[in-house]
Amino acid sequence: MKNSIVAMLTMLISTKIIFSFDLTSYRIQSLGSDFQGIIEDEYTDILANPARINLVDKKQVQVKIANPPTVGLISNRRGLFVEGYESLRQGERLSFYSYPNYGYASVDSRKYKTQNEQVDFVFLKSINKGKISSGIGFFGARNIYINDYIYQWERVYSILTDNKIIGEEKYENKYKTTTENISGKLLFGFYKNGNFGTRELIANLTIAYPKSSNENYAYSYSNEDTDGDGYTYYDGSIPTPYYNWNLTKTNSNSEPKIIKLGAGLEYRSKAKTEDGQDGIIIGCSYQPTGLKINNNYESRSYSVRGTTITESVSISSATILSGGNKYSLILGWGRVTKFLEKRLSFMYACRGNFGYEYEETEQSSQEYLLVVSLTEKSKQFTGRIAVPIAMEYLLYKFLPLRVGFTYSINGSLKDEDVLTLGKKYFLQNRNVNINTEYRAGFGIIIKKVTLDFLLSGNIFYIPSYRMQLKYIF
Repeated sequence: MKNSIVAMLTMLISTKIIFSFDLTSYRIQSLGSDFQGIIEDEYTDILANPARINLVDKKQVQVKIANPPTVGLISNRRGLFVEGYESLRQGERLSFYSYPNYGYASVDSRKYKTQNEQVDFVFLKSINKGKISSGIGFFGARNIYINDYIYQWERVYSILTDNKIIGEEKYENKYKTTTENISGKLLFGFYKNGNFGTRELIANLTIAYPKSSNENYAYSYSNEDTDGDGYTYYDGSIPTPYYNWNLTKTNSNSEPKIIKLGAGLEYRSKAKTEDGQDGIIIGCSYQPTGLKINNNYESRSYSVRGTTITESVSISSATILSGGNKYSLILGWGRVTKFLEKRLSFMYACRGNFGYEYEETEQSSQEYLLVVSLTEKSKQFTGRIAVPIAMEYLLYKFLPLRVGFTYSINGSLKDEDVLTLGKKYFLQNRNVNINTEYRAGFGIIIKKVTLDFLLSGNIFYIPSYRMQLKYIF
């Protein structure tokens, strides 16, 4: 029963709104992802604000060579980006083992199938181009995960001298879990470019439809009197045949709300200075959480030994109903200063991400005639403050070099009030982590082709590089 509840909670966590699309270019990632929205970057800014697509005058193709790969096309103030992958692993194995010295042999059979599909796409379209440009965008994501596993095992005990089978054991286990997430985000963007800088306003509406299911079946059987004569081979102490079997079934499924709506609002400003640029970003968002999960558990066993017959049945059920809200706030400021005839750019920023999540969970389980209810209310505060520092140096007209590091502090505080079996419990968890992350990369600009490389490991190992290509035509 405990394992079933753990599986249900795992399903609950896995069905929250998640967009896996990579929204930042490899140039920004090589400097530090926390610069996103603070310093100018065409690819990153377009995916954040569809009104930015008005600034792209020529057709271009964008390709990210990664896992999964991303392909994008911008033309006539429209943009389409697609990212996805599909993986399928399946196999079957049959093994036979013989142990003559011990008088038994066994057969193992295993079948498995693991399938994972992920498709993300972004469509961007300009609405108006003028002093205040506007645009609309849509993010769509669909993820399916299926894990199907069958295991069968059989063992036979025999006497080698007369080839008589004196006992056998069998075991079979089937497990299947399916998780599907369908998510969408509608994006509205506004952009104004003036003599002293730019102003942007971005609003979004998120939609999610998650669901999952879990099935587990386990069966075991053993028999010491395979010929049914009422005696064992050794001492004849069993006057009637001996055997037992056990059967366990578990079924879990989630009941999604038809529509989960969340919203967000973001303001960006970039001001020109004599030697560079200042940038700020302010954003907030709201996202609902929660799901209903039903679980049914059944265990049956039956055995005969001598004159004793034992039969037992255990049936239980559990329901988890969870609901809550998640709020987040983004605050960021940064500056870019140029030196050496604007060939060297030194940039630094401070970015804060803060979140508050409230969730209330009601769990009701029944086993035999005992009904157990559990109510849990949790409040969690999360915070991250990051200070990225980076440099971009144009070694030649076609070769920019980039290096950066980010110092960040991550913390969380979670309070839980639990009521179960008439008793109240209060739990508190605090966590603080300090990280330093180093980044590096470079670009190659040759006429209509721009290549950006992100280093993710050993600089002398080619597979550790990630590449993004832009072709203008």
